[in-house]
Amino acid sequence: MGIGLATVYRNLALMVEDGMLSTVEHEGELRYDCNNQPHAHATCQSCGAIWDVPLPFDHENLSVTGLHTVSNVDFTLQGQCTGCAS
Repeated sequence: MGIGLATVYRNLALMVEDGMLSTVEHEGELRYDCNNQPHAHATCQSCGAIWDVPLPFDHENLSVTGLHTVSNVDFTLQGQCTGCAS
């Protein structure tokens, strides 16, 4: 007897709630991300790969006209990865 899928998803949801994980939607699916540092994502439109990309700025000190504070940055680059391009 193993662990039920509902138990796994319930615990993942608790980890997101506690800030241990974050979620990202990719190709219509919810993915769990353990990288809690500010970062963007890159995705390959050919093979569907997804990977982390460091942000070139500190989002906590980011000033944006019309926003009092910036609490989150959701940034995704889309293109073709080097493996699919060769």
